[in-house]
Amino acid sequence: MADVFAVLAKDHDEVKGMRTELEKGPTRATRAGEDQLALRKKMTKELIIEASKHEAIRTRLPRRASSKRPGLPSPWRTRHATR
Repeated sequence: MADVFAVLAKDHDEVKGMRTELEKGPTRATRAGEDQLALRKKMTKELIIEASKHEAIRTRLPRRASSKRPGLPSPWRTRHATR
């Protein structure tokens, strides 16, 4: 079975990458075409689903569980570092 911390780290990176791609993509304000807007809507739905899965797993861990593992930042710093 995969280490839950490794899975969470991978999920976190994937969600962050999806968010970055969505943020830099075309929007209605930049006069994106209908196909581009449809793709953006699909990407947004996928991001919400993946972020929800990630959060569901993370919240099932004991509080501060990742801070007991060497080399892993606290969940608060990881989650809020890019905001």
